[in-house]
Amino acid sequence: MIRVLIIEDSPLAAKVITKILESDPELKVIAVANSGREGIKLVLELKPDIITMDIMMPGIDGVEATKQIMSYQPTPILLLTSSYPSKMDDVFKAISFGALDVEEKINFGQVLEEKAKELLIKKIKLLSGIKVIRHPLAKLEKNARAVEAPAVVKKALPLKRIVAIATSTGGPQALASILVKLPKSFPWGILIVQHIAKGFDRGLAEWLGKSCELKIKLAESKEDIKAGTAYIAPNDFQMKVKERGVIVLSDEASYGNFKPSADVLFKSVAEVYKNEAVGVILTGMGRDGASGIKLIKEAGGRTIAQDEKTCIVFGMPKEAIEIGGVDLVLPIDKIAGEILNNL
Repeated sequence: MIRVLIIEDSPLAAKVITKILESDPELKVIAVANSGREGIKLVLELKPDIITMDIMMPGIDGVEATKQIMSYQPTPILLLTSSYPSKMDDVFKAISFGALDVEEKINFGQVLEEKAKELLIKKIKLLSGIKVIRHPLAKLEKNARAVEAPAVVKKALPLKRIVAIATSTGGPQALASILVKLPKSFPWGILIVQHIAKGFDRGLAEWLGKSCELKIKLAESKEDIKAGTAYIAPNDFQMKVKERGVIVLSDEASYGNFKPSADVLFKSVAEVYKNEAVGVILTGMGRDGASGIKLIKEAGGRTIAQDEKTCIVFGMPKEAIEIGGVDLVLPIDKIAGEILNNL
């Protein structure tokens, strides 16, 4: 039995979340806390297997509650919150303190879709089995920028090379760990597929951009890829490269249930850039990106996977490694250095 603690100040929201979770016989809601302060107290007393956490609460909010829980009683946390633009910083701050993932809070004024219920239950089950660590000072600091950058970075040439990155659960922290170490003068463009709940893609780009020297933005269709810029695929679009250095977004169908799909991106990168591409696959559930990164390797490009020890979920990298799609397996703190070594 998976024991769930709900930290949520809305009685209606707490009631609906409880009903959804307890519709599965493997899940049991052991308590509901209506404030961050009460939630911290119950975590220490009850030691749940997983927590659902709201962000906006009076007094101690979800950010501070996450920070304290991950400092004193590390527990898997899934953020359930609305995608208000004004609160995006708080969402990703909580993730930087150790929350594992975020899902948009279900619109309780509408009929609940079975697919949404199933996704929430599946994610709770997956995240409850993850071993989390104490994370008291996870917040990205400005002095962490470009710490692995070489003293002299090669002068940017016409964009003949590209870095393509794929990630899912645990991805925001992993991406931050890499991107903050790349200098503003990084001479290639970077394309990113991050599986994240609808409405949180722009917040991710803005959050990363505040801590990085690189420019971070949501990709736009038909824009030229520029050096020193990382482009994040927006929700509900497939992202490809066409010709040399042009991004194409399309409304084509999901691939492997993903839109955007890492396999779709990696395949196009392999076709266009061939041996001038670097493919990186990071923490995440499922196998999206495994077959695509193998195509980059087969085209002569360099491929890197995050190692099991530093992954939140060793799903996507494991699949890529097992089918022979990866040249090098590295801990997350070594990947930026390896990318720089390929300049």
